[in-house]
Amino acid sequence: GVQTCALPISMVLSFRNFFCILIIGCLGLASFVEGSEADLCDQSIEQVASTSVVPREVIFKIARVESGRRIDGRHVSWPWSLNNGGKGYFLKDRATALSTLAQLKAQGKTNVDVGCMQLNIRWHADFFHSPEQMINPLDNVRYAARYLEQLYKETGSWEKAVKFYHSRNAKFNTVYYAKYKKMKDRKSTRLNSSHLV
Repeated sequence: GVQTCALPISMVLSFRNFFCILIIGCLGLASFVEGSEADLCDQSIEQVASTSVVPREVIFKIARVESGRRIDGRHVSWPWSLNNGGKGYFLKDRATALSTLAQLKAQGKTNVDVGCMQLNIRWHADFFHSPEQMINPLDNVRYAARYLEQLYKETGSWEKAVKFYHSRNAKFNTVYYAKYKKMKDRKSTRLNSSHLV
């Protein structure tokens, strides 16, 4: 005859618990992946700020103004952000952001901002080898910091550098700077006034 193998009830419950934990773990992993994506801009800012003359908080606050969004109750800079003439896109991953950017460019759109620091393709794309490099969080932040350094050398003021980062037109940069000033510092502390000239 056929032999059956009866599992003890405690073992059946153990398998059920295992699969429940596995499913919950997978859901948690998805959240972890999004969480780690949410940290890419800040990690890049930390790395770049360690060798830049631009104060860390200046880069941090600009990133929040430019690509900030809420994830799990946190305000983060999102690396896969695009903005097409005022219409913002917070895309799920790098591939989707690059695909959307390619579609916008194919439609003739040139007023598109890209990545953590929202670099405009019309004015800054020529300084990158490819759209992939331009949206790469570290390359995006590194370029933005160099640009801010140039603006500071030109103006002698971090306030003007921040304003000019957005626009040289006072009509636009005054509103932008007001948003920047309202943005909380990374550790919710005020910038040391010695950083601002």
